[in-house]
Amino acid sequence: ILAIGNPVLDPEAITGGGKALPFNSHKQAQKMLSARGFRLSPLPKTEEEIRYIVGLFPADRRKALTGWEGTETALKREPLRRYRYLHFATHSLIDEKAPSRSAIVLSPSDDAAEDGLLDVSEISRLNLDCDLVVISACQTGRGQLLSGEGIVGLSRAFIYAGARAVVVSLWNVSDISTNQLMKSFYQNLTGGQSNAAALRQAKLQMVHSSKATRHPYYW
Repeated sequence: ILAIGNPVLDPEAITGGGKALPFNSHKQAQKMLSARGFRLSPLPKTEEEIRYIVGLFPADRRKALTGWEGTETALKREPLRRYRYLHFATHSLIDEKAPSRSAIVLSPSDDAAEDGLLDVSEISRLNLDCDLVVISACQTGRGQLLSGEGIVGLSRAFIYAGARAVVVSLWNVSDISTNQLMKSFYQNLTGGQSNAAALRQAKLQMVHSSKATRHPYYW
């Protein structure tokens, strides 16, 4: 598994992982997001989500890229065909009128060729051979409905890239409740259940929990 997320969104946080990054790269990313009308808040629970999930896999078969490590450049440098599972725990930018502008938000880097937004066209060009991609973010299943084509957006792009299945959301979700849903999902998945069965069981576990977030509205 390769899990990536918890992007650095605080413009004041100009160092991370012991490595200083140019402030201008972060400022440029923030400016781009603002120009598109997005104000993104930090997602601290996604770090916990990623660490728990990768911990379910053998040490030599897992990799996590979080914080400053979780950049667009780092993702593209990975030999992605070796991974059976790709997990993104971050923000998504969804544009239903122009689905090619939809993207997954990653951390900015000092690579001038990358903007930290993994958009639909870039996703389509990834070289994947994975059983499952999970986009643990808000509204990732939404896109533009085209006659004869279906929904065009992030999920379609990952299928084009070589993913055999994609897990997405249809509405805004809480990172707290989604954290628990994803933990249960991967517990079931690594326990031998199929993708669909593991997700169904995770949903039932949420519904029957005693927590305030048991209603599907929250996940």
